[in-house]
Amino acid sequence: MRRSAIIDALRSCMRGVVLDAQGDREPFGYDYGAHCRAMPLVVVRPVSEQDVVHTLQVARAYGVSVSVRGGGHACGGQPLCRDGIVIVNATDDEDIIVGDDSRVEVSARTTWAALERVLNAHGRSTPVLTNNLQSTVGGTLAVGGFGPRSITHGAQIDHVERLRLIQPDGTAIWCSPADEPELFRFTLAGLGQIGVIERVVMRTTPHRPLLRLQTNEYRSRAEAIDAIAWTADWTEESPDHFFVHVEGGAGHCTSNFATAFEQRDDAIFTPVPTPLRAMQGATVRMARRPPVMSEARDLRYRSFWSDYCFDLDGLRAFGRFVDAAYADGRLPANPSNDFLYCLRRPAAEAPCPFDIRSIGGSGRNVYGFGLHYRVERDDEERAAACRSALRMALATCVELGGRPYLYGWNELDEHTRRQLYGHDYDRLLELRRRVDPNNLLNPNALIGAC
Repeated sequence: MRRSAIIDALRSCMRGVVLDAQGDREPFGYDYGAHCRAMPLVVVRPVSEQDVVHTLQVARAYGVSVSVRGGGHACGGQPLCRDGIVIVNATDDEDIIVGDDSRVEVSARTTWAALERVLNAHGRSTPVLTNNLQSTVGGTLAVGGFGPRSITHGAQIDHVERLRLIQPDGTAIWCSPADEPELFRFTLAGLGQIGVIERVVMRTTPHRPLLRLQTNEYRSRAEAIDAIAWTADWTEESPDHFFVHVEGGAGHCTSNFATAFEQRDDAIFTPVPTPLRAMQGATVRMARRPPVMSEARDLRYRSFWSDYCFDLDGLRAFGRFVDAAYADGRLPANPSNDFLYCLRRPAAEAPCPFDIRSIGGSGRNVYGFGLHYRVERDDEERAAACRSALRMALATCVELGGRPYLYGWNELDEHTRRQLYGHDYDRLLELRRRVDPNNLLNPNALIGAC
């Protein structure tokens, strides 16, 4: 009876779609990693701010939990809501306004692929793109948003000037560094703990579609890290794309640096930055863009992954841990991939409290190191080994003064959360008690893992 009342209340003022049939709800009972399962009571596909406001008001009125799901790429149980409401805040529509001042206003339901398509048509581009363009704007801004361009442009959140926040009681306000600055900071990279991002105003950059890509191969992580160590403090002309791909536990590494150009002649005749010329055995080619991830969720497998952030010294120490743990079996052999990104530190005087880059240590840049596993769905022994491996990696990360990326498989207990975030975590709890006293919005997001 209560379920029927909730569904009727949702439908009473909803322009979007309310899905209550079991077959319609089933796809939203799994996270992207395909190992956590929790069937929602009902699924809502909003098409407007008012739809989201109405859903949150109904959730509060009935005391039911609600989770926000974007492109469905979250893992560790973060987007699930057992017996609650799942808001699928994603659309194929292009709610995008490109301004004459190199700024863009865009709905958080928009995918980065759609935004990039529209911006490119105007000769513009998003400063930072992740490796999955089917994620939504709101989804990645809720965790930070990093990718190959982070070596020069930092995170996606660094380019947000204003955002429209719908608080758990349905109140919608604009936030910026000048207006409601605390809510602004705790919303970006904040896992939706104090509200739902509805719209954002962001800066853009000129679209330069051609990449001059330099690839170098290394026999080990240590060798690759030594070769890219110059990126920690380099302030002169630099490539604007960078990532390292590691072939699982084998240790064979490929570093990829690229500089973007508008025309082929510019790519040919512009001098190569000095540090790249010093890297031996390079292969150079022209490319249209760096590799992006386009894999669909495959329920035959379970995925476990997390990324950890360090300064250069911490990265070297973590690399030694990974090598030793693969060698002695503490980390299971990895048929999937590991990745390494260089991340520009935030320039803001008051960075976002849960930003992965908000760590101590030296250097202008820091580094994200990703451990990614994929196992067959019925292989419980290997799944347990992967979970144990990531728990060990998290403990090592914290010991080295690093931080886990809150998007990912992180089993964060209360002690670890306080160790990582200190008074910022306490302040988040205070804000949450104020705006969401019954802990209804995204209750699983910060806890992590299922």
